[in-house]
Amino acid sequence: MITATPAANRQRRRPFQLAPLAGAVLASTALAEPLVIQPSVDVLESYVHQTNVPGTTSFGSQTREWVTQVSPGLKVNARGNNSLVQGDVKADAYYYSKKTRPNQVIPTGQLLGRTESHDTGLGIEAAWSARQEPDLYAGNSDSGLIQRGYSTTEWRLSPFLDHKLSAETTVKARVDQSWVHSNRIGSNTPDRPDTQVTTGQASLDRRPVPFGYEIGANHQTTHVTGQSDPVLTQSIGRAKGLYALTPDLIVGALIGRESDKVLLDSYNDSVHGWLLRWTPEERTLLDAQVERRFFGQAWQVNASHRMPWLAFSGTFNRVATTYASSLGTVAQGSTVRDLFDSMLTTYIPDPAERAKAVDDIITTKKLTTSVNGIRDIYNLNAQLRKEASGRMVVMGRRNTLTLTAGRIDAEPLTASVALLTAASTSRQYFFYSELNHLLTPTSRLIANLRWNRLNNSTVGQPYEFARSFSWSTAYSTDLAPRTSATFGLRRQISHSTKTGDSDESAAFAGLGYRF
Repeated sequence: MITATPAANRQRRRPFQLAPLAGAVLASTALAEPLVIQPSVDVLESYVHQTNVPGTTSFGSQTREWVTQVSPGLKVNARGNNSLVQGDVKADAYYYSKKTRPNQVIPTGQLLGRTESHDTGLGIEAAWSARQEPDLYAGNSDSGLIQRGYSTTEWRLSPFLDHKLSAETTVKARVDQSWVHSNRIGSNTPDRPDTQVTTGQASLDRRPVPFGYEIGANHQTTHVTGQSDPVLTQSIGRAKGLYALTPDLIVGALIGRESDKVLLDSYNDSVHGWLLRWTPEERTLLDAQVERRFFGQAWQVNASHRMPWLAFSGTFNRVATTYASSLGTVAQGSTVRDLFDSMLTTYIPDPAERAKAVDDIITTKKLTTSVNGIRDIYNLNAQLRKEASGRMVVMGRRNTLTLTAGRIDAEPLTASVALLTAASTSRQYFFYSELNHLLTPTSRLIANLRWNRLNNSTVGQPYEFARSFSWSTAYSTDLAPRTSATFGLRRQISHSTKTGDSDESAAFAGLGYRF
């Protein structure tokens, strides 16, 4: 029997679920275009052979079984001059013939509602998102369900102000209130407490012509259910002086003051650094900021380049963070959807029409839009995270190639955090590639590779190492304008010092229908 979230938990989280729905309703009142809702349903049947897979009854043995996945979905899209409603939501229901794990329903996707006034610049944004996160010793399954981990849901409500005082001067303010909840996937997976993140920021900006400035303040607090004190509180004010050396190159210096609290430790210190923004052409951007913080050097560098057939983005940072405050940003950079959107900018200038074209490309080519192969480096404590990651999309007449690769380091933010029993230091490497080849106007070959390696050291526990490698290949064909069929094979091999070697092989076939 398929089980969903217990009624008690649904009752407890219901106020959070109302936030994005309220935002969507507010947005729909000002939409110039009609609200388009496209239901869909996908059915996938897999014959799976597993050996020693954590989170299943095959752990310590071998199993063979049929796995049925039924995925009803809903795609929502509407845009107006001041508002939008958009989203892609699915509920993946899994049934296991040999009961190697409990039957379950896992939500995935995102929903966004936004409305604002052009006259005042006031607006509100509400969002909901859900995704799967593998734990340290499990990997993604290409059928869609991870072997062991969590289904993580985030609700966010964000009132904001973005108002031009003049052609060169803008005042901005924004408050983000987020709630994060995780449900377990697989057996013997520990519970996770709910977390709440409050972020506020305000700034007065003047565009450099050639002199300019940015005066701003930021505040962020992360609360974990069951803990009386915040895990991390950061408050910082900055004043930035900007100078445009050329129309394409802006440099600047910053000074400021910060007041931070990490558990019971408080830090008050000055902040100083520099920044650079370089746009040598319309399609290329380099944006960098480096500053001295209480934990040492901090930096945030973003680079991107686009062409009609290629788009690239890179992210490099060293920041103080928590799991909840960084949710959805790890190895994110520009999403696959963003990269396709940038490639089509020249051909389709209108954002609404371009968004529809991107949706068509992703749907017809059956492209994967989420970051794959990244293990969950979960920690309740404040951490210092360093990331270097990149993403690239190359699109030709018949071939589309997606590449994602990077490295993420995480360590305790302060010496006192390092003494806690749950403190850990980790390093993760990841790589994902997907090739989509158009065989005929109605059929395509899809192949992907993913690789991941993780080193982790936790206070009072043995050193941990985990790696996984998987490949998948599938043939997809359109049976009718709204119906498609998919056939394929996949294999995954994993190793960890805690659970040993495991592998999974499967053959699968599926049908999809768009209403």
